[in-house]
Amino acid sequence: INHDIDDAIRAGVIAEADLPRPAVETLGSRGSSRIGTAVNDVIMQCHGKNEIRLSAPVLEAVETIKTFMFERVYLNEAAKKQEPKAQNIVKKLFDYYMEHPAELPDEFARGADPGDSPARRVCDYIAGFTDRFAIKRYRELFVEPAESQVPKEWDV
Repeated sequence: INHDIDDAIRAGVIAEADLPRPAVETLGSRGSSRIGTAVNDVIMQCHGKNEIRLSAPVLEAVETIKTFMFERVYLNEAAKKQEPKAQNIVKKLFDYYMEHPAELPDEFARGADPGDSPARRVCDYIAGFTDRFAIKRYRELFVEPAESQVPKEWDV
């Protein structure tokens, strides 16, 4: 959710001021603060115990942010219009790595389980991409090579 908040703010889908105030007061306003709060809270809550959990206030803040993100971002009409583009990016990346498995990092090329299919390995790799990284990689693989084919004299 943390990266999604930052992405949604950067994309102009939401403003930082739109985030639920009580949740921001608990978790922090910056991405690094939210992560730090959650990590520290888990450490404090599980110290000397046999379970990993968040404290009630932090869990409530996380749930509040999650609900907000579903209502304002994930199920937002503007975001839904972008879904086909996102699906195309993921599909093209999947197809690319299926055709070029040597470009997978070693841990994904081997797979978590020796019986993992190539498709599973590629899925696991792409599943770890942030939105920004997926777009960056898509541009590197498909947009920039196409642009380099345009003769310089055609530049406008």
